[in-house]
Amino acid sequence: MKKLALILTVISFAFTVLNSQVPKSEQAVESFVIKSLKSGNSKVTIQYNQDTLREIINYEKPDSNGIYQPGSKYLYEYNDSGRFTLIQTIVFKDGEWKIYEKRIFQYDGAGRLIKNITMNIFGNMIDMDTAAVYESFYDDSGNLIEQIDKSKVYGAEVQNKTKTTYEYTPTKKVKTKNNFNWKNDEWLDYGMVHKSYNEYDSLVCDSTFMWKENNWTNSMLYNYGYDDARNLSSLEIFIYNISQWTKMERYHYSYDESRRRVETIKAMGNNNQWVDGGRSTTEFRSDGQIASDKGYSLENNEWKVVSEILYNYNNNNKNTEVISKLLLNDVWTNTYRYIYEYSNGNILQNLKYQIWKDGDWQKADIILPFRDKYYEYRHEGYELNLQFMPVSVEELQSLSQISLYPNPAGDFIEISTGNKGLKPFVEIDLIKIFDLLGIEVGQSSLIDGNNRINISHLPAGVYYIRIGDRVEKFVKK
Repeated sequence: MKKLALILTVISFAFTVLNSQVPKSEQAVESFVIKSLKSGNSKVTIQYNQDTLREIINYEKPDSNGIYQPGSKYLYEYNDSGRFTLIQTIVFKDGEWKIYEKRIFQYDGAGRLIKNITMNIFGNMIDMDTAAVYESFYDDSGNLIEQIDKSKVYGAEVQNKTKTTYEYTPTKKVKTKNNFNWKNDEWLDYGMVHKSYNEYDSLVCDSTFMWKENNWTNSMLYNYGYDDARNLSSLEIFIYNISQWTKMERYHYSYDESRRRVETIKAMGNNNQWVDGGRSTTEFRSDGQIASDKGYSLENNEWKVVSEILYNYNNNNKNTEVISKLLLNDVWTNTYRYIYEYSNGNILQNLKYQIWKDGDWQKADIILPFRDKYYEYRHEGYELNLQFMPVSVEELQSLSQISLYPNPAGDFIEISTGNKGLKPFVEIDLIKIFDLLGIEVGQSSLIDGNNRINISHLPAGVYYIRIGDRVEKFVKK
């Protein structure tokens, strides 16, 4: 039961990790680098225009010279309403970027997605070809009533694959969901879901059925209960097995006066009886931040704490450490921890994962999640490094105190910084040079006043000089 209690606690912690500090709207993610014991270094650069995601570039681990090699990238386009209209997947192959896949999004007059078309390269073909089509249909009230998934294989025509239809209650809650498979040129029943609600439109029952031997057969059943404050207070899950409903899992939830969930008690089905499955609690600080998550095991009809996750914060109420402990043989033992490090602007810049081994904290690989304004990025590694920069070219130029001469340049370029009062988003005592792909191609130490840098080794092209959070463009002849 100790393991089950720990699982409940870890699930609670996952929500905290996914809500890590993100950049403010006037800033953008420039890059984050994952250092992994298993896969080596990798790098991703993410570019925004204001609050709109425009480009993601994935790099392979660096070569023998420490230079990151481009691998693939995604380009995003939008309509006037800010919805995706095109996502392109491009791979770096034979020294150049080549389109591999396009996803085209179409909307109706009300802004509802009606078609999602995926086109990619089949075999050795050069031209893009349709690989999949996802269509959506709506009723006059705007309810989604049908979705059809179509696909094709190389050399064939686009064929129906699956279909889902929806029916609604008068209050626009999904009442019935039907799933179909396309076979022998017709739609055949596959699965069905029935939902029922109480007078407050809260879900109370979710029944799943499968189509077998020309009959609808019970499959899964979810029953939901609520307290007087309309908080979800219970969930029971059953599976239909050998002509009867069999108990699988049961949860009871409790809340504080702020309607925050503070307790979860789990039971497991065993021989169609409910048995202890563990308990977890969450405690909050006076400012509303989570103080701890605890897991319990039932011993001699009493709950005993057997696992604990503690949360530490800085003066700005940002998470600085999450540490997990287990009670093993009546001795509290460290298990793992996450460490959060921030810039002077209180922006998350490093996330580290460590395990307790041989009496000390050691690096260890895990899937590290980081969520920005749009996506959750997940990378295997022991450390996640994040760098942020102002979002727009105009803002970069207005902040720049870098003077370059000559520009265009030949073998050398003179850099005048005026002063070093720069925000420390990166190493402040370094001058870094990047090409148009965002790959670092050179660096030098920063000296107050004028800095002369040899760029004779660079091929002709456009480059960027970066010092602190200041960026300036120059051309190499």
